Amino acid sequence: MYSVDFLNAQDKAELQRIALADFGEELKPALTQEQMINQLIKFQGGEPETGGTVPVDPSANRPEVLEEAEGASEPSEQKYKVTIFEEKGESPYVDVAVNGRALRIRRGSEVVIAERFVNVLRNSVQVIHEPTEKDGKVTMIEKSVPRFNIVAEPVK
Repeated sequence: MYSVDFLNAQDKAELQRIALADFGEELKPALTQEQMINQLIKFQGGEPETGGTVPVDPSANRPEVLEEAEGASEPSEQKYKVTIFEEKGESPYVDVAVNGRALRIRRGSEVVIAERFVNVLRNSVQVIHEPTEKDGKVTMIEKSVPRFNIVAEPVK
């Protein structure tokens, strides 16, 4: 999720790049910088006021971009609606990074993210140890299990 302060610090070319890379939307070059920022706020689920920008609701269901390397965006990539379910004792956020691009996703919220981030979540595993009894002895067996409980469906 981009803050208004962050968006205000970007030039028009960067705002257009953000719109295309993160939301799959193209901003018209004739728009003013303020109009572009208002459009990006709408893409994030916020409601800009006429004649100005407003802060994006912090509870908006958008992943927060943590950092991005040069050339890390792939706008033609398939997008997915994803929910990472909340787990007792776990952080309310999940950080996911791929090739210089990092997102912070709030657990329990449905967000739209690129396929590469979904693949990281699906392929993340953790090792647990299960007690197993064999011949009267209890031993611990290592077992790989999915790290995140997620639901992901393609956006059409």
